[in-house]
Amino acid sequence: MATITIPYDVRTIAGGFVGKLLDNLPKPFSPSPKPVNALTFVPTVYAPAYPLLSIKNGMLYLHTEPLETVGYTPEVSFDLTAYNYVTLASALTAGGYGYTVYAASNLDGAQAVMLLGFTNYPLNGTDTLQAQAATSRLWKTLYPAAMALSMAGQDSDNGISSISLPFSSGFWLDFWGDWFDTPRLPGMNDMQYVAYLLWNNRVPKVNNMAIEDILEQQYQIPVQVSDTGSAQFTVYFYPSFMGQTPDVTPLVQKIKAAGTSFLVAYLASFTENYKTYLYNRYGWTDLSQMDIFRVSSVTVNQSEPKFGFLGNSFQLGGASGGNSQLNTSPMGAGSKLTDTFTMH
Repeated sequence: MATITIPYDVRTIAGGFVGKLLDNLPKPFSPSPKPVNALTFVPTVYAPAYPLLSIKNGMLYLHTEPLETVGYTPEVSFDLTAYNYVTLASALTAGGYGYTVYAASNLDGAQAVMLLGFTNYPLNGTDTLQAQAATSRLWKTLYPAAMALSMAGQDSDNGISSISLPFSSGFWLDFWGDWFDTPRLPGMNDMQYVAYLLWNNRVPKVNNMAIEDILEQQYQIPVQVSDTGSAQFTVYFYPSFMGQTPDVTPLVQKIKAAGTSFLVAYLASFTENYKTYLYNRYGWTDLSQMDIFRVSSVTVNQSEPKFGFLGNSFQLGGASGGNSQLNTSPMGAGSKLTDTFTMH
């Protein structure tokens, strides 16, 4: 079993800006980081779960694939700004990564961010490895400026990449979404959001099938859109989804063709009783919980469709035991369900 000091690469430190600053210093200044061994990795298992070790741009990674692999995120990461050498060694040992890690006693209390970087160093489970840290006062002075320059450079690169929507990410991608008035849906990562924005802005939006696709993707419930008159269409929801149906009016107003009007209704394929809800300013309310009347039955009749709350009529039982009938009235373009009705 050999003891190996891992060679450092100045390009991995603060995005390489420490090296660039050192290259522009006059000759009396020494560019050496005055490296010392800071962490010692002693193997405890023959085959570590994470066979690669990297220290780059203020982060320590344990990983299974090279860092430069497209779309790959390292399995284990430590932000070096949050540790000194002792606490970092303790965290690495406690993590059970196949190595016991010791910190150099002469660096006790120093921040681990001055570890000298390298990428994709193999952990073979047999050799003891030593990672070095910079002790030069010049390096400690230049490091904060180099990190600020590195972050500014990354922001500039991201901004330039984000000029093209397919290569945009994070804040810049959300900016594209605001521009197209298409917010990111809950749980969407950047790749899914890019695909959603491209799809949403390329597909037709003014025919019935396109409106169905958009509403179903947005609300995740079945929708049927049919022409029901001259320059008029109806958005149908199924009664089984009553109580989950959102107010779709604002979205339909955005995507419908100019000069068209629309209705929103429930569609039943046969006569059937359904649990009934009323939509008011508080949202969906179970009709049977209303104080003003008690529902005895609700019937939806396909043979006599009406555009309204459910379709045909509602038989309502009053407190005295008598019956009343609630008929839905035709609704205007974009009205909410139950905006208009008559009771007699």
